[in-house]
Amino acid sequence: MGHFVRVYLIAQTKTPSPQFEKALDAIGGFSPRGKGKYVAAYYEGSPSYISDVLRETLRPYFGKEQALRRLKEDFDAILRLEIVPELVANSDVPLPCLSLDGDIIKFLYLSGAEHDLDLYVL
Repeated sequence: MGHFVRVYLIAQTKTPSPQFEKALDAIGGFSPRGKGKYVAAYYEGSPSYISDVLRETLRPYFGKEQALRRLKEDFDAILRLEIVPELVANSDVPLPCLSLDGDIIKFLYLSGAEHDLDLYVL
């Protein structure tokens, strides 16, 4: 059994509205996952470099940082990049490299997205 990583880009608002959904549709790729919670850019797999996964997952949203930031401002939304590595203790499989390269940091800064890292050792 090897290591596993999940990545989500989440937009969430306490007051869902048709206008919020329309703004998400204009950005593209978001789908509902509960009241006021929308998920896009989902990845699940066993990478060697987590930053490569983040880049590939976020690629459709590069260049849309200002639209994402407007979601936060116009709808009091939360924009969050969740990174959830599950590492297997005492595994012979090399651990994935967890880093945030400059383009990922720039995306987070320009979009106003928070990042959340939940690390699990199994």
